[in-house]
Amino acid sequence: MTHTTQQTTQQTTAPIMTRAEYMQDDCHLISATKEEREAMHRRFYGQFITPQLLKLVAQHFPNGPKAYPLEQWDRFKDVTPKYIDRDKWREAMGHTNPSTYPWSLSDNVCILKEAAQQNEDNKTSN
Repeated sequence: MTHTTQQTTQQTTAPIMTRAEYMQDDCHLISATKEEREAMHRRFYGQFITPQLLKLVAQHFPNGPKAYPLEQWDRFKDVTPKYIDRDKWREAMGHTNPSTYPWSLSDNVCILKEAAQQNEDNKTSN
């Protein structure tokens, strides 16, 4: 799978939520409702999504975040980082080396599925 991209950073006014903040809030949300936990998850992973990632996900996962097996999402582990807002990712992860970034399969799946959900949300709002 070969893809070329030009990264575009989304401009937002919301401050970046760091991984530490997300994990701290996530721990406090143990007693929270399912909706509150989902909102926190969406906020954290949604901040890295770019228009290019939304387009990629729409092409490869057009039926939404629940329609595909985990293995299909995992195949994009080397592609997804090229489409996210990498500057925000590094800042959120507390990683200052601009040529590298921490990345896991779970990060990959969470970001892709959030992009798929945003695409679904956009379909229903239009």
